[in-house]
Amino acid sequence: MSNEIIMSQYLEFLEEIKGEVKRAKLSAARIVNSEKIKLYFFIGQQIVEKQQRYSWGDSVVEKLSIDLKKEFGETIGFSTRNLWEMRKFYLQYKNDAILQQLVAELEIVLLGIKFIYRVKKNPILQNPPQTFRKEHLLKC
Repeated sequence: MSNEIIMSQYLEFLEEIKGEVKRAKLSAARIVNSEKIKLYFFIGQQIVEKQQRYSWGDSVVEKLSIDLKKEFGETIGFSTRNLWEMRKFYLQYKNDAILQQLVAELEIVLLGIKFIYRVKKNPILQNPPQTFRKEHLLKC
């Protein structure tokens, strides 16, 4: 009988640990995705601002892609195409107070979503109406 009690206690203990591991993994994913979105918005902003300030042409995006891939590797997502998407992401939402507020709240609401790709695929996010609300972002 004591083995059954020990086994039931162990199984309860195991479930508690497994639940905590799952919670920690989800929390880590939220933080990583939040930081990625902030980074993508920042990179897009920097590209736009430097192109305007220094009258740089489109070739700066390709050069930046090459240099970032040399430094961080091919798998990080700094292809020319991705940098253009970051630039578009910034231009689309630079004046959007709701997005800026949401970016600050992403650690809470982002559930492992690759947001930059969701924006690209969701017509509401590509062309937000005047009544654009945070709820639209949470549904994508």
